[in-house]
Amino acid sequence: MPASRSARQSRILLRRSQKIKKVVSFKGLTLVELLLSAAILAFVLTGMVAFFVNCNLLNVYNRNLSVAMSHAQYTLEDIRNTTNLTNITAGIANGNWTWDATTVRIKGLNALNNESISSNYTDADPLHVTVTVSWRDLNSKNRNISLETLITQ
Repeated sequence: MPASRSARQSRILLRRSQKIKKVVSFKGLTLVELLLSAAILAFVLTGMVAFFVNCNLLNVYNRNLSVAMSHAQYTLEDIRNTTNLTNITAGIANGNWTWDATTVRIKGLNALNNESISSNYTDADPLHVTVTVSWRDLNSKNRNISLETLITQ
């Protein structure tokens, strides 16, 4: 009896393993599934690349804006350090604070692309001084920023 029992058990185990093999069947990917997944991947990667390029351009724009603001502040401080209103108005009229990119570099600042700084004033006391920084951006757009202050005796 024990021999027939073990033969029966081995046949049952063999049948169970055959059923398991039939249930667990790996076919692989069809060509349509592969092309669809490649198209989805290409779509997602294109969106990500466009996002990173736009972030980089925005980063450059903000950096240039920050540098231009710093140059305008530097110029205003240079004007404020002048002794009196008469010297300030004469200096602005003579172009002492109208700088091109070369003059900006001479002052020890890093000039932006095609940068120029201009200054003007209105009124007498308090003196309303405006400093404008202009530059050309990466996509050849002309940009500018202005800072204003009031100076009194």
